[in-house]
Amino acid sequence: MERIIEMRDEMDSRLWVEHHEGWSEFVDGVIGGIAKVLRRIYEIEFDAPWRHLPKQEH
Repeated sequence: MERIIEMRDEMDSRLWVEHHEGWSEFVDGVIGGIAKVLRRIYEIEFDAPWRHLPKQEH
């Protein structure tokens, strides 16, 4: 009986590791996407409009 429990623990451990890796990659992608969007919003919010004006020649 001990052998069956040990084998079941090994299978559960393997499944948890595979699931955990996939979940970690998913969360990393979501957080990375959110960070990218927030950086872009920050750039738009704090962009100085006079940077885009054509330079005047004297």
